Amino acid sequence: MADTLPSSFYLSALFVSFLGCILVTDATAAMGLEPGLHKLGDMTVELADNFRLTLKDSDTLAGSAVTMDATIRNFAAFGVLKQLSR
Repeated sequence: MADTLPSSFYLSALFVSFLGCILVTDATAAMGLEPGLHKLGDMTVELADNFRLTLKDSDTLAGSAVTMDATIRNFAAFGVLKQLSR
């Protein structure tokens, strides 16, 4: 899962072979919404520009809203393929 932390990619890369990999997203129903406050079930959550979803007025994670296209861009930008080729 490729949210906004390069470290999550590098940990995953330890288990990936050169035969391939699979990128997934664990996005919640907030995926595709504009940054700001939203209702997610009975919770009020805040969606940041970087797809981070937290409970309103808190640093408590409430999930992710990362899209698959952003996941692919993150994978490329974080240089995981270079790390794998070492």
